[in-house]
Amino acid sequence: MPTLERVVFIFSFLRITFFATIILLVSLGCASSNSLDQSSSHNIRILMTNSGHFYPTFYIESVEPNALRFISFGLIPGAESLEMFDYTLLDDFFSKDPSIELIVPTIHPSRNVITNEWMLELSEEQSSHIRRLTENIARNRSDGQFDGPLLGSIPYVWTIINDNIYWSYYTADIEMWKNIENPWHINNDLLYLIYEIIDLSPYPIRGWATPNGN
Repeated sequence: MPTLERVVFIFSFLRITFFATIILLVSLGCASSNSLDQSSSHNIRILMTNSGHFYPTFYIESVEPNALRFISFGLIPGAESLEMFDYTLLDDFFSKDPSIELIVPTIHPSRNVITNEWMLELSEEQSSHIRRLTENIARNRSDGQFDGPLLGSIPYVWTIINDNIYWSYYTADIEMWKNIENPWHINNDLLYLIYEIIDLSPYPIRGWATPNGN
């Protein structure tokens, strides 16, 4: 029969092992969450276009931990002197969903020139907010198959986060959709991210209004 001292020793050992395991699991969870946050915040790519091609198409990407690069491009006849847009930047979008090519003006890619390009330097607070909005997209709405373009002039947005693609029709009147259950073509989390980026941009993004009137 085990002695009292042996029983106490075994109980103490099991208790220490239990708490050590709990601490290890919590630490691994936090490390995984931090890794996801950093990965998501440093790998944002956004494509914004209108099927009517009335406004330039916008490509936005994170190039530094706290900076975003904006590129607007479009078909401009007789603009050979301007820099051509690098269509390889969109390869991931097209490979994940080829129907996107039906909307982005790719018929004459050699005529798509960069109409404007600028950088947005984010403060730590702004960067943290962008990261939270990005995480909301990845956690609250799974990436889904794009249903293809509709007739008419329709604005669309896509983003690639951690190698997953998310999309939405674009609207500045997001409140209009809140009473509709599961509107399949509206991704609120993605729109909130786009609104924030547009509002922070030092230059206006023509044709893309936000709820704040920008």
